[in-house]
Amino acid sequence: MPGLPVKEISNLIAKKVFENPTVYFDAEELEGGHIAEFPDREAFKNMLDNVLFKLTSFSTTAGYYRQRDGSSMGSKLSSLLAHIFTNEIECPMFNKLMCDGRVLYYGRFVDDSIIISRKEETENIFSMANKLYIKILNSQWRQ
Repeated sequence: MPGLPVKEISNLIAKKVFENPTVYFDAEELEGGHIAEFPDREAFKNMLDNVLFKLTSFSTTAGYYRQRDGSSMGSKLSSLLAHIFTNEIECPMFNKLMCDGRVLYYGRFVDDSIIISRKEETENIFSMANKLYIKILNSQWRQ
């Protein structure tokens, strides 16, 4: 299974934050009485990228290592990023399927999902789920 697509997750976070930045940032008074309501989008994105790409490390008995791709397995940040990404790609599809009555229940805990659907919809749902994110071609959706 490939690592988390951290660059795409970073873009998702920045997009969400800057849809309504005043929800996430407090105004700050600068020198000369100017008010900065929120950081510049590019500065925020650079900070986020630096945190997500440069501050992901892990340790083994042999030493400490920086993650080259994705996010370190087991880190608190990894589970949060996985939740953000999975929620973004899964929820629109399953919400529509639930509205259409094709899925009766959908739930997820970390990386496990439970889907209750009509029997005749099972194969179609698995096929759709396996196409949600093209870079994860061999996902483990199964009966």
